[in-house]
Formats: sequence, C-alpha cells, structure tokens
Amino acid sequence: MMHRLVFSLLAVAIGLVVIAPTVSPPVAAQGDPLVKVATDPQLGKILVDSKGMTLYLYSRDEKGVSNCYDACEMRWPVVRPPASGAPTGSSDVGGTLATIDRKDGTKQVTYNGIPLYYWFQDEKAGDTKGQAVGGVWWIIAPGLNQITPAVAQASPAASPAALPRTGSVPFDPMGLSVTVGAAGMAMTVVGAALLRRRGRRQD
Repeated sequence: MMHRLVFSLLAVAIGLVVIAPTVSPPVAAQGDPLVKVATDPQLGKILVDSKGMTLYLYSRDEKGVSNCYDACEMRWPVVRPPASGAPTGSSDVGGTLATIDRKDGTKQVTYNGIPLYYWFQDEKAGDTKGQAVGGVWWIIAPGLNQITPAVAQASPAASPAALPRTGSVPFDPMGLSVTVGAAGMAMTVVGAALLRRRGRRQD
C-alpha cells in the first residue's frame, strides 16, 4: 500500500514538472531589427526588442561580462542573438550591438558592451515592471554607454530613489522596523509596570 502511494505521488510530481511552463525569451522575426527604440510615458525613450519587450541592464555587470546566472538568469532571461547572425538595431538605436560569450557557453547580446536582459514579469510590449528592481536593474536609454542606473538619462525629472521598486520588497521595511520597535517599547513599559505592582503586593 505504501509503495503504491509513493509511486502515485512520484508520478504526479513528474507530471507537474513536465507540464510546468518555462520562461522563453522572445524571438525576433526574420529580418526585423533585434533592438529598437520605444517611448514610455514615464521613462521617455527606452530600448526594446523587435516585439516591443523592454530591455534592461544589470548594475553588477561589467562591460562585456555578465554576472547573472542560474536563479538570476531564470528571472532575467538574457537577450540572445538571432539565429541568422549578428544582432541588428533600428536607425535610431544610438549605439553598437554585439555579442559576448557567457561562461555557460552561450552568447548574449550587448549594447555598447552592456549585456541585455528581459524581466520575466513583463507580460506584454510596453511593460516596464523590471525598472529599479532591487535598485540594480534599469531600463536603457538610447546612447547609454556605461553600466549605471539609466533612468536619469531616460527621464531627467525622475531619479532611482523616486521610482517604485517593483518586484523586490513588497512593503517598506523601514516602516515595519519602526512599528516593531514601538511595539517592543510598549511591551517593555507594560512589563516594568507589572513587575513594580507585583513587588508592592509582596511587600
């Protein structure tokens, strides 16, 4: 009986693994430029792929070197070159597209040497949910030539601190710390009062 139960659970687990959806980076249509420029209402001009999906940089990368692998890469799929050859850009892309060799043996597209990524929670063209995630992931403005927070170049009125940190901490940790601290202080005061009252009764 126990063997049958274990076998059934194993079969269900295998089935879930087989049918589980995987995140696949968009593939550019034949002949379309891989990288183009789009205009976001808040961020200004940003780089997108041929399907309009937003492209991002990782502040912990180096020019020509990606530091995003394993769990990071699952959340931030890398931009791959087209099977037809070198990546191409629209006439207004304002930079040079190339590829780098990743340590896992694959290739990744770069913009002015900056490795390019997608954000797995962007569901459709125009989504910018990856902007400012963790304070290290940023959209890319045309002409950007260094790995720094790019939002100021896309929208001078905005700053990284002013943007919502989507996809990272879903609440304000400072507010929670203040609340917990206040509760702890109140409990200390109440406890001290109870001890004094108990001491008086014993006297």
